[in-house]
Amino acid sequence: MVEEPGSGAEVWRLVAALPTRQRLAVAYHHFGGLGFAEVAALIGGTPDAARRAAFDGRASLRKTLNTKGFHRTEDVL
Repeated sequence: MVEEPGSGAEVWRLVAALPTRQRLAVAYHHFGGLGFAEVAALIGGTPDAARRAAFDGRASLRKTLNTKGFHRTEDVL
């Protein structure tokens, strides 16, 4: 089966490939809806560090998806 760029399966595969803190921050905040203070409590560190990890993770996902030809990342992330 071939995955479409930006498909749900591909996005989850790319999220799984992120460094641990980025992966957890993206999953808890962007997909789970938790605030950064809650994310920080779960993964350790400060809310600012959790925010940075989520930002870096999303930036990495966008870059990878754009490289694969999916240019409407706001629909996914």
